[in-house]
Amino acid sequence: MQEFFHKDQIEQSQPTDGLSIRISGKKNTKIAVVIFFVTLREILLENLLHDLMIAQGLPDNVCKRLFADSPMHKQRMDKLFPALTGVKWKKAVSTVNSKCTLDYVELDGFIEKIVDARNKFLHRGSKYAITKNMAEECIKNIWPLLNLHVFLHNEYVVPYYNK
Repeated sequence: MQEFFHKDQIEQSQPTDGLSIRISGKKNTKIAVVIFFVTLREILLENLLHDLMIAQGLPDNVCKRLFADSPMHKQRMDKLFPALTGVKWKKAVSTVNSKCTLDYVELDGFIEKIVDARNKFLHRGSKYAITKNMAEECIKNIWPLLNLHVFLHNEYVVPYYNK
């Protein structure tokens, strides 16, 4: 994400009659940053759910079936996460929010906005759905996103090992 975020200038040299012409222009790298950020969010949830399943002692074939039955991120967040924790996603975010100085409730709202923009770009072809500001905010929210999943892991996975 960092590499793409900072790669908004391209420079090329093309020989023309023995002379070099320098061409500079903006690349639309903000789109990649947003897509990578949303992908990171999906991977983090998948890892959290997998850790929950292992901590609960679910057999491998059951884990695979649960993931196959909930292939979309929204299904995993709205159905699979509550099935494994007994808590809905927003309640879990509020629970860990009260234990940390970072605002995970605000982060969750930001992520919803970013996912909506990504979907408008990918599914409707709206090239203006993703702004440079969104990419900047994604970069700033990498740490809070990672930290949220650490807190969720500590809240919902670790207790199985402490028993």
